[in-house]
Amino acid sequence: MILAATVDFETSKLLRDKEFENTTPHRLYRSYYNHLGEYRGDVSEYIRARVGGLDTKPFESVDAPTIGQVVDWLYEKHGIWVTVDFNSKVWYQIINIDNNRIIQGFHPSPKVSYEAAINHCLTKLI
Repeated sequence: MILAATVDFETSKLLRDKEFENTTPHRLYRSYYNHLGEYRGDVSEYIRARVGGLDTKPFESVDAPTIGQVVDWLYEKHGIWVTVDFNSKVWYQIINIDNNRIIQGFHPSPKVSYEAAINHCLTKLI
């Protein structure tokens, strides 16, 4: 299921910068990318820096939310609805509830379409 797939590392960093709030109840159950962009990768450098009292910023991981979580957040917090459909090609549509702005784009797969739509929202609309 596409909506259960996690967003990529670059999108995760954009979401962090846009103050996305992950609603997964416990930190241990959240997916993440380590500072190198590895999905559920090694975070021992962060732990060593923290224990050693050093700056942890260069080693911080970033949440890797699901596409579904991001689509919900865009709608609930920003009034933006993202949908992906198939009609001989996979395409996305972005609807801004406030001004009925509609943006469309075509991509080779549903996941790539969702990623493109989310990135467009994060870089151009929010």
